[in-house]
Amino acid sequence: MAGGISHEINTPLTIVTGKLSILKRKNKESVVSQEEWSESLDLLLKTSERIAKIIRGLKAFARDGAKDPLVDCSFNQILTDSLFICEEKIKRLGIILHIEEFGNIQIKARPVEISQVIVNLISNSIDALEHQDEKWIKIAAVYNESLLELVITDSGHGIPDAIAAKIMEPFFTTKEVNKGTGLGLSISKGIIEAHGGRIFIDQQCPNTRFIIQIPKFRLENIS
Repeated sequence: MAGGISHEINTPLTIVTGKLSILKRKNKESVVSQEEWSESLDLLLKTSERIAKIIRGLKAFARDGAKDPLVDCSFNQILTDSLFICEEKIKRLGIILHIEEFGNIQIKARPVEISQVIVNLISNSIDALEHQDEKWIKIAAVYNESLLELVITDSGHGIPDAIAAKIMEPFFTTKEVNKGTGLGLSISKGIIEAHGGRIFIDQQCPNTRFIIQIPKFRLENIS
């Protein structure tokens, strides 16, 4: 995670330092037009705001929300913030991200913890797809009167039954040494169950699919 976040910050930081170096050289040679100054400042401001947003997201993700009360919160915002943490790596690896349109969903939850679960699942998909030819992740929300289901599917070819039976156990991992602790899914399982929900693998899907079920939700502003 630390390596991924470092890359997320270094990419826009490279844009800032590169643009500043160019402006410094051109300014010394007195060849910077007013238009270039304006465009460059807009780019620097926009990129700096991106770095600040990454840091804010990381601070929220890192804090321990286990003792926070369940509150009414926007599921859409939680998903947006979670995807932002993974966005740069998704782009860098050429993974196509599909997000199905759904209504304004409100849930009763600890948003920091739900974000941790989503980031963990998406990060697992990213790691699994890194060396594949076909790379996509699809995110959809399905709901009925009592349950919200967040469905995360990737272009992997599923998980063998023997591994699926153990994958949520603490310290069980199929990743290379130094690439995973085997705790992410077991912690995610505990978080979702503490919310009265359930997380599981859809073994009927030909691709790799995880489903998170969350109770206590409502839809707002649905036309």
